[in-house]
Amino acid sequence: MLSNIIFSLLSEVYHALMGPGIPTWVYLIFSASQEIICMEFAENAKTLRFDAHGLIPAIVQDHYTKEVLTLAYMNAETLALTIAEGRTVFWSRSRQEIWRKGETSGNVQRVVSITADCDKDALLVRVRKDGPACHLGTDSCFDGNPIYESEED
Repeated sequence: MLSNIIFSLLSEVYHALMGPGIPTWVYLIFSASQEIICMEFAENAKTLRFDAHGLIPAIVQDHYTKEVLTLAYMNAETLALTIAEGRTVFWSRSRQEIWRKGETSGNVQRVVSITADCDKDALLVRVRKDGPACHLGTDSCFDGNPIYESEED
């Protein structure tokens, strides 16, 4: 019974965001061990504001140091996969495909929490990282390229 309700909620969220049809990913995250997470996701995702391309910015932050690691983008599918898998999954705008952080490098980011900003058009994803966040091998994608730095503290 509860599983039918959860599937209905996921279906409703997907229809609201992406249009008709139930994609395979809805079935992937739909399992007994994920029922509560799916229900919570479905309720919270209804109010998120994705852009015209179906994307929402995701600011990734180290759970321990609070350092900003990267800025990436999620769509409804990758957000659902992130929650279901407990690791960051993004939408690659350049490759136009799903991108699981660490899939090739081994530098996986384990999700601690996901919080929407006040306008619900950006996400803060707190993670425990297994290695460098940047493809260049640095801890953060924001290492070494200052545009401006004030002389004041």
